[in-house]
Amino acid sequence: QSASRVESYSVNNEFDCFCKFLRIPFCMSIKQAASKDAIGIFWCELLSSDKYRNSLDYRENKTFHHFFLLVGSVL
Repeated sequence: QSASRVESYSVNNEFDCFCKFLRIPFCMSIKQAASKDAIGIFWCELLSSDKYRNSLDYRENKTFHHFFLLVGSVL
């Protein structure tokens, strides 16, 4: 089982993936390749959940990074 994919992209750098992520309000996290492929492109997947909302959907993986935005806090 895995998190629901919103969209996926091939991007030139990590920043391009984050820009796409910020433009989609229902996107909760990013799964991004840890390194470029043979032609210098990063693979990026926008997800509808994050590892704290659906922890069973996420597994540690050395070939991908998982990023999310922390919104709000409890004091």
